[in-house]
Amino acid sequence: MAYWLLSMIEARYTILDLPADKVLQGYFLSQTLGADSVSLYGEPAGPIAILPTHALASVSLPFDVLANKDSMPEIPRSALYDYLTWAQGACDGILYSYNQEAAAVFDGEPQIVVPEILARLGGFARVRRDPSWLRRGYAEEIYRVSPSVPTRAPGA
Repeated sequence: MAYWLLSMIEARYTILDLPADKVLQGYFLSQTLGADSVSLYGEPAGPIAILPTHALASVSLPFDVLANKDSMPEIPRSALYDYLTWAQGACDGILYSYNQEAAAVFDGEPQIVVPEILARLGGFARVRRDPSWLRRGYAEEIYRVSPSVPTRAPGA
């Protein structure tokens, strides 16, 4: 997504991901868009910042779009509440979600289903929902981030 977006328009793009994925993304993007276009944690900011998940304070704010693909169902519930609470204060636009909704049980806990967690948290108004035409069991959703402050659900 970063490659195509920055090939079309001038923008800032921040990636928060798992360590192995960040290495691959950093290498690919620096090779295709140029090393000056990519900054890693602790480096001077470039158009693309690749950060560890614990570096939310390093993200340039505010931003217009938060895109999440294939990770919210796998994030521990309390960490996801913290992330989404941060996102609501940081994002001035929309949340785009492309995630599975199987709610498969791992270690005795069902995976998170994005619309359920966002409804419980509050502060996100769904604008659109479509089943994925590429992957059975996935949904593509767009939420408007509302100005109200989300509240933690009981047991979060």
